[in-house]
Amino acid sequence: MVAGPNPVCAAAAFGSTTFVTGVASGNLGYALRAGLIAGVTALLNYGVGDITKGLGDQGFLLNAAGRAAIGCASAAASGGKCGPGALAGGVTALAAPVTNGHGFVADLVMNSTVGGLASVAGGGKFANGAITGAFGYLFSPRADAYGDARQGDPRHYDPSDPNYHYYQFSNWICSASEDGCTAQNVFDSLRSYAAPGQWDPAFTGGRVYVPFAGFVTQFVDYGGLSIYNITAAGHIFDPGYVERSVIEGSDGSISIQTTGEGTGPNRLFNLEIARPAFTGLDTFIRLRTIPSANGVQF
Repeated sequence: MVAGPNPVCAAAAFGSTTFVTGVASGNLGYALRAGLIAGVTALLNYGVGDITKGLGDQGFLLNAAGRAAIGCASAAASGGKCGPGALAGGVTALAAPVTNGHGFVADLVMNSTVGGLASVAGGGKFANGAITGAFGYLFSPRADAYGDARQGDPRHYDPSDPNYHYYQFSNWICSASEDGCTAQNVFDSLRSYAAPGQWDPAFTGGRVYVPFAGFVTQFVDYGGLSIYNITAAGHIFDPGYVERSVIEGSDGSISIQTTGEGTGPNRLFNLEIARPAFTGLDTFIRLRTIPSANGVQF
């Protein structure tokens, strides 16, 4: 994946675009101009994403606005029209909760397609919009690219805070001798039971309403078989996060490990309710993964 520190983003975009344009056009000056525009576009996309990624709903809207402005400027600098470029950048950012979190290739294709269609809707070319959408995805920091809750939730939790809490526990899900007991199968079930009140599979940027508590935003680490629930403003345990991970034992058994940390109010209530709440979800994960368990079919 190309996304990374700003200089890396700019260098990758500049080098690749300059080379491709140079080969296609045979014009060095045109190639360098296209490479420069691509490099600056990459820097701006990364910068906007990095600034807004920890700002919750407001950050989501600011990111979309920033991406729209970048799309407009990039299109205009390339000799195109501002409107289609802005739509390609902004609409792609707004669609991120649906288009992202399905794996790198699928995400890239969907972001490119959405950008292309948005551009066409604004009177521009599909190809230009697809490139804008792809750039927005490739060169924006994304939580699922890091596999680390600290990226999805950059807030610092000070252990000296009187409301600080941390817990971690594991629940056994299945044994290697049971049909269907694989880490991937358990993770597929976990996606629908990562948070209380969840039914649909988790995806990066998705929001789940936890009954009587508030909203959490989810980040999916497919490679690490983990899902992070990040509390949103107004949640009774905000600020904080819960990481739900699939753990495979040396004997082939599979467990779900739940880790929570935060400095939100209601600390004691949080510590009391966490284990029974998530243990109940883990029971459903077992039943969904091993349909023969207790005769329950899902």
